[in-house]
Amino acid sequence: MTEEEVMKILSNIKYPGYSKSITDFKVIKSINFNGDRIELLLNLATKNESAKAKIYEDIQKEFKKIGKIIEIKTVQEQPQSTTVEQKYDVSGAKKRIAILSAKGGVGKSTFAVSLGTGLKREGYKVGLFDADIHGPNVP
Repeated sequence: MTEEEVMKILSNIKYPGYSKSITDFKVIKSINFNGDRIELLLNLATKNESAKAKIYEDIQKEFKKIGKIIEIKTVQEQPQSTTVEQKYDVSGAKKRIAILSAKGGVGKSTFAVSLGTGLKREGYKVGLFDADIHGPNVP
């Protein structure tokens, strides 16, 4: 059996709660062959134990159908989160102005765009970052 054949079988196993397969979610970290045993290393970042159990069960079922022994191990690598500072280099900015309110619909975006436009007309370099947790309003 080849790695491609193993991946083809794994591509038929749906990730619990989704229409995509576990290969679509890229949870397969490595596939090793040890004699007639297949060793599978999965990267499952979910804390949902029933989803993990379902994935294990479905993998075991698929390989049992073809008479293969599969050993499943998991690692739990959390995706690296990037901060605004890591994503956007703002180290050269001399001044930063925050426009905020705990209420929606009060004109924060309008005010921020107007302020930025005014500062730009005065010759300043301007950047605008909309960090609204419900989604940005400023393109």
